[in-house]
Amino acid sequence: MEYPTSFESIYTGGFSGLNPDHSEYFLGTRLDPSRISTSILPTNPNQLEEVSKAIKTGQKNVEVQAIGIQGDTDQAIPKQQFQEIKALMKLSGVKPSLHGPILDAAGVTQRGLNESERLATERRFGEIVDKAHILDDEGNIPVVFHASAGYPGTIVWKRDKDGKLAKDDDGKLITEVGHVIDQETGQMRQIRDTKIFRPDRPKELIDKQGNLTGHDFMAEDKINSINRTEWDNQMIKVSEFAKQAREVIGNSDAELAPYANMPIVGEEKGQIMVQDPDSKTKIPLGDDRTKRAYKNVQRASQFMENATLAFNSAFETAFKYGNEGQRKLLKKLAEDYKKENEAIQCIKKVKGKKYAQPTVFTPIKEAELLDQFAVRLGNITHSTEDNKGNLISGAPQLYRKVENFVIDKTAETFGNVAFESYKKYGEGSPVIALENIDPDRGAIVTADQMRETVQKTRDNFIERLVKEKKIGEKKAKKIAENLVGATWDLGHININKKYGWTDKEVVEETRKIADMVKHVHISDNFGHSDSDLAPGMGNVPMKKHLEELEKKGILGRVKTVVESGGWNNMIKGSAFPHILKAFGSPIYGINQTGGYWNQASGTFGGYFGGYGTINPQMHHSIYGAGLTTLPMELGGAIPGGASRFSGNSMA
Repeated sequence: MEYPTSFESIYTGGFSGLNPDHSEYFLGTRLDPSRISTSILPTNPNQLEEVSKAIKTGQKNVEVQAIGIQGDTDQAIPKQQFQEIKALMKLSGVKPSLHGPILDAAGVTQRGLNESERLATERRFGEIVDKAHILDDEGNIPVVFHASAGYPGTIVWKRDKDGKLAKDDDGKLITEVGHVIDQETGQMRQIRDTKIFRPDRPKELIDKQGNLTGHDFMAEDKINSINRTEWDNQMIKVSEFAKQAREVIGNSDAELAPYANMPIVGEEKGQIMVQDPDSKTKIPLGDDRTKRAYKNVQRASQFMENATLAFNSAFETAFKYGNEGQRKLLKKLAEDYKKENEAIQCIKKVKGKKYAQPTVFTPIKEAELLDQFAVRLGNITHSTEDNKGNLISGAPQLYRKVENFVIDKTAETFGNVAFESYKKYGEGSPVIALENIDPDRGAIVTADQMRETVQKTRDNFIERLVKEKKIGEKKAKKIAENLVGATWDLGHININKKYGWTDKEVVEETRKIADMVKHVHISDNFGHSDSDLAPGMGNVPMKKHLEELEKKGILGRVKTVVESGGWNNMIKGSAFPHILKAFGSPIYGINQTGGYWNQASGTFGGYFGGYGTINPQMHHSIYGAGLTTLPMELGGAIPGGASRFSGNSMA
């Protein structure tokens, strides 16, 4: 509530401590203080010291920090500290949670994609889960991991003509500015809505006022364009090498026609020898013209090796990144190619082993075969139309949106982490709580992206439980739902305001993710950076977020961690008293009367009531009206006697 300022008098009056809604910081939603904790200093490897400081404020939950944001500080925390922290918390009646290191679970770094990095991260996350179990081996301690922390995905989402977030036919948000990744190399490229100018669209080049207009080229279409270009380039390589081989061959096939099916058996006295298939006798390879023709064919075979490598690479790309229907056709293509290639190479079995016996015409037939199957490969990957008349690119989807790629890889990583944890600790395993990130620092940002990540992680976990632990699918599903969920960070989702999101839109994200939430992070900011202010100090619509979580029964059931590091650094102390005030927490317990912390600052009025008893009669009767009879050691004029401790003179 607001308190208007009046300039009609020197003093406008104090706030009323009798008003339950008192305090400009009160958010309007009350939280049980036993469910609230604050973040502790993550850069100090001495987490025992930081936990001790937090407990002194009266917190009943503390989130231990193994974030590793400065020089892998999580690796500098001795394992004995986790045991000591456990003992301290048990004595204090405090419950822990643990924040794991900020690493990208998909293996995406600023240098690109690195599968070795992903596997190393997976092992490191597993180690953190083990440490979490040390902290609490009796319950399902939440362990927070950022779902994404490598490279941004979509930054700006498209809006419709009414200014609302636009969605496609599947109900998904549409990218306006984002990034795509080459799934082979990890190379990143930005995509965005742009204007293009094409000669086949003359009416869209310029308007009547002379302004350049152009044709709208959407970011989503840019993905298909990139994939088509990359695929065409691969097929061009095949064609170029095959063309070079044909040019070198020239008319050699006509010169060598009489020897077409004769196997080459070696050289004798500088003569190339072939074998007559009928008489099985060796004969030399004709005159000088025939020899030159054969040498041309041999030179062409070098180009054919490159062409074959390019064809194999193109086939691999098509099979790995094509759709299911294309893979069926490609499998048939591979079977036909193998059969015909073996026939060209004259593959024969001798004592169970295969041997090739190429003929004079083998390189020529290889070139023809490659041409034939390159055309088939191109036909399989050509564009088609759906039942609505929309053009569907048949090019292999080598490039994908970063967020789509990251979700799949992240789910693989955390599915494995959850399974390995379950193998060790069973249903008492720590809870894997994946945290959303802001759009500038990662690819998994929105509620839909978080839901997909959590669900795919659970699916991978379930698959391994069923396959390797022989657990029934129904039970495996329940285990996965208990041990894998989301950490919903209200400060991170608020940073979408930087790109035009409204309060209503960010609160809607909380509504969509609420039923998957296992842990909550609260911080305030102004929508432009992760400044980690205390609640009520920024523009995060905190009350509305909390109402959505309350509707799903999340508040009071899961731990709520206030990340207020920015404010802590400013005041050089704990923000916990302010947090209690912001959430209007009861002073004497959630079910007891006696006032709330947001009322505390108004309990005493601001009026001057004197200095209290400053002239007590007893003191003057002993030491005089002006305290002149005080001993010298206390500032008076009377020489002191013996020491009050030893009895020795103090003169």
